[in-house]
Amino acid sequence: HWASCQQWDRSWNVGGSTEGKDGNHGKSSVVELAVLLDGHGLCGNRAEVNWWENDGWEISSLGVGLEQVFTRHQFLAEGVRRAVDAWDGCRLCAAGPEWVSNTVSAIVIPEGFDSNEVVQRAYHRYQLSLGVGLSKVAGRVFRIGHLGWLNELMVMQALTGAEMAMKDVGIPIELGSGVAAAQAYYSSSDTVALAQAAE
Repeated sequence: HWASCQQWDRSWNVGGSTEGKDGNHGKSSVVELAVLLDGHGLCGNRAEVNWWENDGWEISSLGVGLEQVFTRHQFLAEGVRRAVDAWDGCRLCAAGPEWVSNTVSAIVIPEGFDSNEVVQRAYHRYQLSLGVGLSKVAGRVFRIGHLGWLNELMVMQALTGAEMAMKDVGIPIELGSGVAAAQAYYSSSDTVALAQAAE
């Protein structure tokens, strides 16, 4: 069962009104299920969700399961990691490859700069939301998320904005270096299945 069907109410504006076979009016949307639907086995699948005035909820899988979703997250994350490797003076906060995350990357900036300034510049100048560093890494790292309904071009928007914001606050970074590294990685792969998982 849904944890709360009401919580999905706000998402219906992305779908729109629809009409069933017998004039049964309702609302339709496509969502990526993040909760387990008891007995349906749809957790992590892309699914079409319909709500019918007469019959209630109707859920149908679109055939993209957890493995495709996990593969997509790993693929997008690797592009970000390659971008970070191309940024002189920057590195991942993760101490080694066994600690990297496919959901978010924390990027350590060069000494003498405040990562909060990068985040503020990205937001106020380029309308880009980056994550801040917390606790011991506050002011030392910013974070780029690569989880959810996302594709390569969306990730590269974040990389472009991050590069511009870092350059703006004085970090000696070559514009386009990280973006080019991510482009080279993304374009070298056959991403048809991954694109389907992101739709």
